Amino acid sequence: ERSAEEVRRMLLQRPRGRDPDASLGWRACGSGDADGEGAAESAEADASAAAASASWWPATSMADVETEAAAASSAPPPVPMGYRLMPEEERLETAERLRSKLADLERRYSSLPLKIETVGAKKQQQTLRDLLQETERALQLFERPGGVLVEV
Repeated sequence: ERSAEEVRRMLLQRPRGRDPDASLGWRACGSGDADGEGAAESAEADASAAAASASWWPATSMADVETEAAAASSAPPPVPMGYRLMPEEERLETAERLRSKLADLERRYSSLPLKIETVGAKKQQQTLRDLLQETERALQLFERPGGVLVEV
């Protein structure tokens, strides 16, 4: 199974519009004489070169390349060592708790006075703003489809 990046890299390395062996002159230099014996050997060499060139390239058509790229992009990436994939129900439960925490923080922030004059009230306002931002970022993370990785 190849990743989309590997397929893309192979596409970039694949020569386009010309035979890679022809540019090196491998097919042009026959080992036979002019009476046709070299032509048979050259045809065999061409067939073996075509088989070899097909083996180094995994796809035979652009449709195969697109199918392979789609399969690679739909496959989930492996989970790194020291992490685990959070189960879907746990992710949804955490997102719900974050939504309720966000609603509580917004309620507390809206209950602050309109004109804040004391240092303590300004600190409380800034603390609530920071907590609101942090909770919003965490909620965005847990609402993404595809799962969440957590440290073990």
